[in-house]
Amino acid sequence: MPCTRLRNAQPPSRCTSITRIGVARGVRARPDVGADDGRAGGRTGGQKPKLGPRQVRLAREMYDSGDYTVQQIADEFGVTRPTIYRHLTATATGSK
Repeated sequence: MPCTRLRNAQPPSRCTSITRIGVARGVRARPDVGADDGRAGGRTGGQKPKLGPRQVRLAREMYDSGDYTVQQIADEFGVTRPTIYRHLTATATGSK
């Protein structure tokens, strides 16, 4: 790397001019390259779901029975009410 501050290979003014030349030529960072490598390795990214498929099924049964409020269901599974609603609407539309 011709411009690293740790090794002091180039003075800061040289680093700035190299960066400007790259921008002028249309060279830009490629943040998707690392994501592509991850996907090739089987990684999908993002946060894991708070509830598993079995828990969603149980929450749906509890909700449909009418014996539990959404807050009680959320407390039972240790999640928030919006999480329960998100999973309930997803199962109602059949996407999860």
